[in-house]
Amino acid sequence: LAFALDQETSLTRTPVTHAKTLFYGARREYRESAMAWHAAVTTEQVKLPMTDGGRPFPIPSVMQVQRESTVPGYDLVVMADFNLDGGAFVSTINYVNAAIALGLKVAIFHWRRADLDVTMPLKPSLRERARAGEFDILTAGERVDARRVLVGYPVVLKYRLDAVPTIRAEQFVILVNQMAARLTDGGDPQYDPRRIQTNVTELFGMEPRWVPISGLVHRLMRQDGRYPAPHTQVWSPLLDVENWCESTVTWRGAERKVPVLGRHARDHYTKWPSSAEALAQAYCADQACEVRLLGGADYALNVLGRRPDNWKVKPFAESTRAFLRELDFFVHYPHERYIEEFGRAVLEAMGLGIPVILPPVFEETFGAYAQYAEPEHVWSLVQQLWFDEQRYREAGQRGLAFVREHAHYDVLTQRLKHLDEAVEAAHEQ
Repeated sequence: LAFALDQETSLTRTPVTHAKTLFYGARREYRESAMAWHAAVTTEQVKLPMTDGGRPFPIPSVMQVQRESTVPGYDLVVMADFNLDGGAFVSTINYVNAAIALGLKVAIFHWRRADLDVTMPLKPSLRERARAGEFDILTAGERVDARRVLVGYPVVLKYRLDAVPTIRAEQFVILVNQMAARLTDGGDPQYDPRRIQTNVTELFGMEPRWVPISGLVHRLMRQDGRYPAPHTQVWSPLLDVENWCESTVTWRGAERKVPVLGRHARDHYTKWPSSAEALAQAYCADQACEVRLLGGADYALNVLGRRPDNWKVKPFAESTRAFLRELDFFVHYPHERYIEEFGRAVLEAMGLGIPVILPPVFEETFGAYAQYAEPEHVWSLVQQLWFDEQRYREAGQRGLAFVREHAHYDVLTQRLKHLDEAVEAAHEQ
């Protein structure tokens, strides 16, 4: 006779390592971690000694034969859909990077959006960093302590997972880099803050604190009765200032016959003015300049009904720095009713000392650090700055100042301290 799967402590009989976790949970995490290591090493490196030298890749704590008796502790657990591209991912991973740079112990939890491909493995670059010991990757069923939990993209929280890590934390923070709707009139809804509030409370037993990423977001949250009172301090996105920012502003007015304007963004209806007239004016169609558009422009060309002779369109690229460094002006004009919570591409251009020209609605976000104009006045503003070297350099320096003052990794320390003070004050009340 044979008795299979009968031991009470076996992986299959234990709920958090049950066979169902092959699809979500501990077994899937183990398999993905192993496969990522296999893909990253040579044939010879795959051969391991028979002696117990330890695994060359991290695995969930609930699958370890010799487990620590104490519950693992972290300074920061970051939750997000880490397979997203664009601003949501970059902003979130910069919080991970900042915390590591500050010496904090970090873990991440990959919370995939349920309406996307949930079978996609986690990005190989994150697996590599986990193998290097930069951070741990948590999975459902694990039990940890954390000083803080930070959710880098609120949309994921509307999809309630069957199981999550058990986290005993002091604070649960939701970074609002996406409003409940994409449009100012409530169109194109993304989530209901009340549902997210309920999900967090029931899954983690904590009331989340909602943190705006700009003055605009702070105002809109206060005007929307579905949100709890927002955190008083704005947390603008972070940037690796030491490795990104230029030390000086480059003015090419003496060497270029015409200025080069540009932007990089997704080719989506939200990223372009709605009318052909405003679109042509904002992006200086047919003017004495070169316009470079990274990320495609099919939507814009359909709105215009033609292709301006001075436009050069390139597909989206992961690395934007080389593209940005060749620009003289960064121009960013989204749909008039689109809520641009911040504008990470604007921040990156500022960090390279490039003057940015934006619609007036961005003044709540960037204040005196940027230049503002209605679409019909963009070209005249470009000319004023281009032919006045001093004004041009001053505009670039203001952008650099914003990045250094509001986006440096070091500001995270002050933000966390301010968060602690706000929580303490709330408890006293």
